[in-house]
Order: sequence, then structure tokens, then C-alpha cells
Amino acid sequence: MWYFRSSKILADQVLHPLDPLDPAEIELASLIVRSEERLKNVQQVKFMSITLIEPRKELCMSNDATREGVDRAAYVVMVNNEECSTWEIEVNLTKKTIQKWSQVLSGQPSVANEEFLQVENAIKSSPLVKAALKKRGIEDIDRLTIDPWPFGRFNLPYEGDGLRRRIMSMCFLKNKKDPNDFFYAHPIEGFSPIIDVNKMEVVHVEDLMDAEGPDAVPPVPDKTFHWRAKPENGLKPIILSQPKGPSFKVKFFINSTPTPHL
Repeated sequence: MWYFRSSKILADQVLHPLDPLDPAEIELASLIVRSEERLKNVQQVKFMSITLIEPRKELCMSNDATREGVDRAAYVVMVNNEECSTWEIEVNLTKKTIQKWSQVLSGQPSVANEEFLQVENAIKSSPLVKAALKKRGIEDIDRLTIDPWPFGRFNLPYEGDGLRRRIMSMCFLKNKKDPNDFFYAHPIEGFSPIIDVNKMEVVHVEDLMDAEGPDAVPPVPDKTFHWRAKPENGLKPIILSQPKGPSFKVKFFINSTPTPHL
């Protein structure tokens, strides 16, 4: 198969069975998954995480444990954006085979770093968001600071079938005239856009602007706030000294002492 053409795609040597996956192993895991027949016509695939499946404890206990005779394996969390589905996959990197392929029917995968920026752009370009902010007298969308968070399932209409990835966002206002102002001091209360991460679009805005009485939304605080940590005074110095050097050695991920190895 095409992804086996490189004979050195795996690292030349892994010193211990518990060593994390190296870049070549991560690449190999993604290539093995991507070449599966079931993904042949799927273009929108995201790998949310690729991590080591730790071998059995008895294979790792000795101080001189190596990977000889121990298969390297990867745990993969993948999102199929076209189906709005999430999958858990186990890949045997030594044998280059799929050991497990199962759909996640509850919960959501983590949010990738690049998705946070995409969520911010989706919120700032949303007509639903702009309309809700306009009711509050906020029309400069560039003042908006967005803090995305995952949230639970409450059988609300905008949650969809439960398989779609959803994120809610807390929003704050920046003071453009004072770049050192602490924007967390300016929350937009009663306002939370809900984003479909698969489509990167706002599907709902939790908007309590029209609430009255004790549930009335307070205005955005407009007083500037500069947070500064105060230095501690009067602390006595701490001096660490090993005139004969350390009693341990670190080689790659192994910390060796006279008795145990970590």
C-alpha cells in the first residue's frame, strides 16, 4: 500500500516501551487510518489526538525494558466532518494494522488549537451575534473577545442529534483605547453564542437581554482595570547545591537512579 513506501517512517530506535510516540509514528498512524477503504471518498477528516497505547505492565517493569517483542500501538481520536461523527481507533504501528474502529456516541473530542480561531471568526461574522450585540449598543465587532467552552447536553433544540460538536462562548469587551485594560473585567452578561464546530457556524444565541426583575442583565462594566501581581517582600533565598553532581542520569525519557528507574 502507498503509505509503506518509506522504509524509515518509524524511528530507528525507541529506548523504552513507554516512550511517547515520535513524529514519524504519529505520521504513520494517521496514514494507516487515512488509507482505510471506509474513508476512501471522505475529504473532511480531522485527527484530534494521536497518543501511545501503553503496553502491559509486566513488559515495562524491568530497569532494562526495551521495545523488543513489544508492539507499538496508537490511540487515535478522529472526526469525520462530513458525517459529523467521532471515532476511536486503535492502530498497531508494528504490524501496520487497525485493531479497533468504533464510533463515539456520547461526549465530544477535544477542540483543536486552530479551531479556536475558526470559532472566533464564525462568531464575529454571524448575523445572529451582530443582532444580539446591537440590542446592547455594541456595534464594533472588533472589541469582542471570545472564550470558547464545551458544554453538556440538556436536550435543547439547538443541540441537534447529540453527535454534532457544539461549543458555547463567553464574550467580553476590549477597551480599544487602553490595550493594557483587563478585558475579563468587561463580561457581556446573558450572552452566549452556540457554535456548530462541524460546520463552523452559530446555530443559536443564548440571549437574556430582555429578562426583567432579578434576572435582568447588568450592563457591561466600563471602568478600566489593570491587574498587576504584587511582588512578595522579605522572602529568604533558597540555595540548591550539588557539588558532586546529581545522583541520577536522564537519557531521553528515562530517569536512572542507583535503585529505581523512572
